[in-house]
Amino acid sequence: MGSVNLKKGAHVVYGGYGVCLVEDIRSLDLGHCGHLDQYFVLRQEDNCNSTLYVPVENDRLCGRLRRVLTKGEIHQLLLESQEHPLCWNPDRQARAAQFQQILQRGVQEELVGMIRCIYREREALRARGKKLPDADLRALKRAQRLVEGEFSFALGIPQEQVDAYIRSVLGVGE
Repeated sequence: MGSVNLKKGAHVVYGGYGVCLVEDIRSLDLGHCGHLDQYFVLRQEDNCNSTLYVPVENDRLCGRLRRVLTKGEIHQLLLESQEHPLCWNPDRQARAAQFQQILQRGVQEELVGMIRCIYREREALRARGKKLPDADLRALKRAQRLVEGEFSFALGIPQEQVDAYIRSVLGVGE
């Protein structure tokens, strides 16, 4: 968990779920075995009907919790993504598996690299009069949702403006 602040009322990022509010830390019997365990109770910022329960003692799941990036970290992350681009895999199945792993981990550096990779490929395809395959477009939308949620929260801008912000920093077109 590192420097994650897990006090009630704090905001964290939880893997592929995006920005969450730490709504509570309480003992629950979710295993239905009469044994109470401590859980972080998280509420997704972009889906107020979704509550997540993360066992305090589960290092693997708690390892997916991290603090929300700062504005400076976001800008730096975007600039550094240009230095380590993700290469387009021409094999659709391998590419889909790679994108799925990135989406599940929810690591911003990987998500931004994936978005940038798909943007570049989409531009190359457009230049040849072709379109991005639907599976890649869906992966792009999921990655954008995760990135836009955190960036919007951290930058204090509406989610609808995050894509334009990313494009301006990365210097890529529509």
